[in-house]
Amino acid sequence: MDTTQTLDFKLAKVMIAFAWVDGTLDNAEINALKDLIFSVAELTGKEWAALEIYMDSPVEAAERDALLADLLESVHTQADKNRVLTAVERLVSSDDLVSREELAAIEALRETLRAKATGFAAALARLMPATLRRQRVRRHKTALRERELEDFLRNRVLYDFRKDPAAAEMSDATLRKVCAAAALLGKVAAIDEDFSPEEKAALADILAAEWGMTRTGGIALADIVVRRAARDLDYACVSRAFFEQTTPEERSRFIRCLFQMANAVGKTSLGEIETIRGVSLALKVPHAEFIEAKLTIPRADRNGL
Repeated sequence: MDTTQTLDFKLAKVMIAFAWVDGTLDNAEINALKDLIFSVAELTGKEWAALEIYMDSPVEAAERDALLADLLESVHTQADKNRVLTAVERLVSSDDLVSREELAAIEALRETLRAKATGFAAALARLMPATLRRQRVRRHKTALRERELEDFLRNRVLYDFRKDPAAAEMSDATLRKVCAAAALLGKVAAIDEDFSPEEKAALADILAAEWGMTRTGGIALADIVVRRAARDLDYACVSRAFFEQTTPEERSRFIRCLFQMANAVGKTSLGEIETIRGVSLALKVPHAEFIEAKLTIPRADRNGL
């Protein structure tokens, strides 16, 4: 665990962990939870961005315990203890109604912090559900989630596909290459703001033909691309990741795959051609090879472009 993390940041992660206790957290609840965290913790912009990974998928019991332990280990001084208690009390008072149960939980927290005992988790567990429920916030992995933070922020296709059984059969390098390729293929497919079943099938076919993925794995990855494409991806980072994992020959061949993707449904549009041109530039593919790839699509299918 990163020892440079602030006490407030660790406290915020624990709040989110308890918000996931019932396994669900919808958009309204996430916004309410962010309001609560904002009112009790002082976080940097980088810390706020890092919290998103905890709001994206359920925090299970083992990870919740690890986060609690990490928070408790960071409480070294009376000032630290006071900071946590003040944050919890502000959390409760933000609801304008403090129940006897919550008051008892705060007192239990005080005693726990004084003794540094394991009752801290139970006390906070009693406190959080009632408060978050009135704020419309109900509430797997362990510290590994933070080690995956870069993937989450830059290529959520990779972050999601790591959980699929098909990913377990790939080396890390192959996994990164295939997920970057899938994300870029999805970028082309999503140009018209619609990702049709035919395009999803074409994406899976390309993954199978180029990288030997099974049909099941290809469809699973295509499903993730459909969900994540356009809104959850840093395409500059995705392009760099693909560049770093491929040879010039692979990158040149991949531009042909992008045109195959563009022409999977209907004809290849100007917008798709320009998107592929941008990817080609990012991947440092020579212009002549881009033109050769474009010419693999019949002239009539690209409206003479």
